[in-house]
Amino acid sequence: MSGLGIKLFTDEDVDPDLAVQLTEQGYDILSCHAAGRAGRKISDEQQFAFAVSAGRSILVYNLSDYAAIARAWAAKDRDHFGLVFAEAQLPIGELVRRVKLHLDTVTPQHQYNVTMHLSR
Repeated sequence: MSGLGIKLFTDEDVDPDLAVQLTEQGYDILSCHAAGRAGRKISDEQQFAFAVSAGRSILVYNLSDYAAIARAWAAKDRDHFGLVFAEAQLPIGELVRRVKLHLDTVTPQHQYNVTMHLSR
């Protein structure tokens, strides 16, 4: 497996091709689409809970919504595997590059219960 061990789930808004490209390179990425959770009007809270139940960090574009969910979980002493934020306007090639950089430099322990922005 590539990377340092973070397993990632991508939110519905994230291009599912990201998961395809990174999976082909040995990363453990599950897209919302591949999980059968896209286009079903599943709430952000439910997507977040799914990622947690699967032991995965979640990659999102809408940080404000998910950050509020993460704060609510923390207030209830509930753990999660991390929240990773990317800008929605990134071209797929740049998004792949940034996610790879993140997965190659951040350990699951450093991602645990933390919100991180993808590095440039």
